[in-house]
Amino acid sequence: MADFAETRQWWPNDLVDEVTPPGRARPEDWLKPDESGVTTVHADDDDDKTVLARIEPGRVVEFLWQENRGSAEILLMPDGTWSLVDPRDGGTVDMLTGEAARPTPPAGRIEDANWFAAADDYETMMDSMDGFAVAYAEMEPDIDTEGQRLTVDMAYWSDPVRFRVSADGKSLEAIDG
Repeated sequence: MADFAETRQWWPNDLVDEVTPPGRARPEDWLKPDESGVTTVHADDDDDKTVLARIEPGRVVEFLWQENRGSAEILLMPDGTWSLVDPRDGGTVDMLTGEAARPTPPAGRIEDANWFAAADDYETMMDSMDGFAVAYAEMEPDIDTEGQRLTVDMAYWSDPVRFRVSADGKSLEAIDG
């Protein structure tokens, strides 16, 4: 499996919802404690009114990370079945041209992802390509009987990772289990 760590973004678990703020490279990057050690996460850095979360010293907080796993182009059929438009993995040599397939980095495989959404519309997202294809086909009644080509973005979301916030609110300590 390819290494996707460079695409990894972190969020406090409480912030992962329908409207999720941009992720950060490390969980510690969310910490901006006030004089009492409390970090208040606002909807917008310039907006002091809408509080999304509070991270308090000594508390155990959960974070999630997500890695971009690239995209795949599928041929979606009206019944929700699908096939890859170009099923070759990166590096597969074309027997007619002798050239290797050039994937769009990062070169993910469908099996390495657990989040799928249409590239131009993240409204329908599922945890498997099969589930995504069925849901998309149910909501899109105008799919031609010959199928519709669709680019699907893929990602991997982690299970929650637990941390204890330091007494001064400036660092996190990972908790096993």
